[in-house]
Amino acid sequence: MFNLASSKYWHKLKLMKTLLSAFIAFFLISGNINANQNQEDTYSIIESTTTVDCLERAYMTAVMADNAGYSREEVEWYSQASLALCYGYSLSDLR
Repeated sequence: MFNLASSKYWHKLKLMKTLLSAFIAFFLISGNINANQNQEDTYSIIESTTTVDCLERAYMTAVMADNAGYSREEVEWYSQASLALCYGYSLSDLR
């Protein structure tokens, strides 16, 4: 079992989540979202929120796999599988 907190993969995943969260927060604070915007803008915000949720799921999957004693390769694969399933891909798309 490797230390997930020190792995490069974990740091990349955490950085992606942080950057995406910061972008969404900036977008919301900047006043670009109001009640008069069209439906496409609403869908893009929902999609961005879903991306953050997917990254959180992938992170939690990696943590659980690491805690269960899986190898580094298995932890990364399970995390990628979690992301793929969250976005609606099949597991065969990962190979």
